[in-house]
Amino acid sequence: MKIRRNSAFAALSVASIVFALQTPATGSVPQRGARGGLHHTLRLKVNFLTFSSTNPSLSHDLTNTEVLMVGDQFTLAGSVEGIENPETGHFGVHFVSTGLAGPAANLLAHGALTLSGGTITFQMLVRPSDNPARAAITGGTRAYSNAGGELVHYSHPNGDQEFVFYFSTH
Repeated sequence: MKIRRNSAFAALSVASIVFALQTPATGSVPQRGARGGLHHTLRLKVNFLTFSSTNPSLSHDLTNTEVLMVGDQFTLAGSVEGIENPETGHFGVHFVSTGLAGPAANLLAHGALTLSGGTITFQMLVRPSDNPARAAITGGTRAYSNAGGELVHYSHPNGDQEFVFYFSTH
């Protein structure tokens, strides 16, 4: 009886491993390029309204990155309005410094954009000097349920800020 139980357990283990190797790890579809296969584009003018930081030496435009220390946190929030559509909404982004001070500083960020049709969430690892800054769209709710794609944040020379979302809802 003991040999049969061990044999049955071994056979079940082998079957489980074979099944696991044949099953894809995720249901995601690889994207080809920033816009390849993505069905929606949303261009929004950004208005930064609120800046809050654990480091009083930081300013909202990060002009003095030498004061950034590992673990510093700050939050940006504001409103958006559609450039090619009447969409309006608001956003918030939380940043944590994960690298060295100065232009080589790495900031891990996660944020959410709330529009009338739902919410789009995103995440990125960025340097303060990156322009444009790029983020992965990690999901959404309601009209943006299962959203995936890329957010590109442009800081234009005239001071205007723009978010462009390239995404699909799978």
